[in-house]
Amino acid sequence: MLSQLSYSPRVTESTVRCGSCQGWLLFAPTSWLVADIGYAMAAATPKWMGFAACLYFPWWSFAITSAIVACTVHQKPWKAFVTGFAAMFLLWGVLAYIKDVNNGHILSTKIANLLGLGDPILLLIITAIVGGLISGFASLTGSFGRRLANVSRE
Repeated sequence: MLSQLSYSPRVTESTVRCGSCQGWLLFAPTSWLVADIGYAMAAATPKWMGFAACLYFPWWSFAITSAIVACTVHQKPWKAFVTGFAAMFLLWGVLAYIKDVNNGHILSTKIANLLGLGDPILLLIITAIVGGLISGFASLTGSFGRRLANVSRE
């Protein structure tokens, strides 16, 4: 169906080639597409790189991967912080929940009681927030490092 669409050569700036359907998709501004792809890449990459880094290196090694991603993917500093925070918040939250379910909530209940939290779910949320803050500030550092490198070139 999309392969039957015709396109006008006059709108090449606002045309995106759809490789899977062999058709042309027409959009007014295509800059949002590039921005969303960069944002999605910046949000997804720290999760998987951070997960892989923590398998072989110390627990804090995900901060290094978050800084590297923020340094290579151009974003404003506040967006870098938000993507780094969100990526690791989700990853640590999900991983903590999976490990908590696998051991029958025994460890999280004991630690939550020891810390005076009461509810073990609150401990999982705090764990996710700590991971998110570390990754967010590492991403912020990487974003400022990229900005500093661009200023020093000029």
